[in-house]
This record gives sequence, structure tokens and C-alpha cells, in this order.
Amino acid sequence: MTPGKPKLVKTTSLVLALVVLLGLSACASVPSDAPAYRRLSDPDGGNSHLYFYRLGAYPKLRTPSVLVDSKLVFDPPEGAYTVVTLPAGMHTVKIDWSADTGWPDLEFQVTLQDRISHYLKITGSSEMIGTSIRAGSRVVRMPQNEAEKEIRECCRYIPPEK
Repeated sequence: MTPGKPKLVKTTSLVLALVVLLGLSACASVPSDAPAYRRLSDPDGGNSHLYFYRLGAYPKLRTPSVLVDSKLVFDPPEGAYTVVTLPAGMHTVKIDWSADTGWPDLEFQVTLQDRISHYLKITGSSEMIGTSIRAGSRVVRMPQNEAEKEIRECCRYIPPEK
């Protein structure tokens, strides 16, 4: 072993430790003082409430952007929820993951009924392909009673973007 080699290993280890530390510090989390779940009163005529919550969506330390009709709603860390009031009717929802996560974006239409609250859960998905597992995320439309139970247990409120 040459005298310069241990120094290279120490430098490489230090650089790797810094990269990991910086990567973890960039991870999003729900603020500790974020409020617990509280259902909004019924929406006014012509409107609907659309709740989004994130539970079990990998990679847990990264945040996707949630957009409705091309407008940013919020960037949910694991264990977060928000709610927006929208006109009843059809809307385009997009869950936009950063390209470096390797997760595909999800884009779909959702129809919101007048004066009704709707719940969308952002969660994980996986499928077997031969001897491999392909992982990703999915969005599930949840019944209100099931969604409220999960949100009470898992999630804290983050206000939507204005």
C-alpha cells in the first residue's frame, strides 16, 4: 500500500459522508407544529373539496409536486395532507416526481361532484415483472370514512399554495 492511498480513502469517505448529510438535510418533512386533521364544512353550491394525503409513497424522503389543472397545490412530504376547494366538474391532476427519483409522473382526470368532499391518497405501488419488482406510486380515490380514519392517524395539515 502506498502512503498516498489511505489519504485518498479518507478523502473519499469524507466526501461520501458530506453527500449523504446534504442529501438528508434536503429531505422534506411535516412541520412538528402542523395541525391535525380537521374536516372543512361542506362546500358552497357549485364547488367541491378535494383532499390530498400522502401515506406510504416511496421514496419517502422526497416530495412530489401535486398539481391541479397545471397549478401547484402542494409538495407533500410523507404524512401530510391538504385540501383545496374547486369548481365541481372535471379537473386534471398530476403527481410530478423529480426525474432523479426514477418514479414516473402520474396524470389523470378526476370528476368532482357538487357540494361533495373527495379524497385522493398518494401511496406506493409495486408489481412483479419476472424475478424483479417494479416500484412506483399511485393515487387511490378513497371513501370519506376510510380516508378520514387514515388521515387522523397519519397526517398533518400543510396549507395549499396560493
